[in-house]
Amino acid sequence: MTENEGVMTEREEMLWWYIEDALSPTLCDSMIEGFEKFTSEKALVGSQEPNKPILNLNIRDVNKLNLPFTTGIGATLAGTGLYMNSVAWKFDLTSQNQTEYLRYDEHGHYRDHIDSRMEPGNIVRKLTVLAFLNDDFEGGKLYLKISGEKTYPHQKKGTVIAFPSFIMHGVEPVTSGVRRSIVTWLLGPWFK
Repeated sequence: MTENEGVMTEREEMLWWYIEDALSPTLCDSMIEGFEKFTSEKALVGSQEPNKPILNLNIRDVNKLNLPFTTGIGATLAGTGLYMNSVAWKFDLTSQNQTEYLRYDEHGHYRDHIDSRMEPGNIVRKLTVLAFLNDDFEGGKLYLKISGEKTYPHQKKGTVIAFPSFIMHGVEPVTSGVRRSIVTWLLGPWFK
């Protein structure tokens, strides 16, 4: 482990892993500039009806842009996530299903949620991998909810973090500026 790569504490070792400066500031700025040229859409949330997501800004207020997950930053984050998994969790991972550029404008947020659907027998999201593209905003902190308490992992521009997709987490409202990140998910068979 290098000095810019780490696990928060021994107790939290299996909860998340981050690599500081995994992406250079120049690359982060370049991606923001490039992705901002495209039209994004409001992100949806799951509903009571399977495969019928809905728009609910009280739960999730963020714009997203779908990105390729087999090339570019999608592939980079998948590779980083696979490395982190091999060291920390050793989940049985078999694929990746999407990569998204996320833009949280002022008041943008995402309330408590998990990224995995807990449906035995199906392929599920097992690992969430997130890159922080900027840190020149107020609020908008990513938190993991551990034993009912919010925990704030390292969130500096260029940092890549991974955590099991079944951990409750969210993004607090942005109070000033714009928060930008990229997320991808690694999948595998149902947990045994």
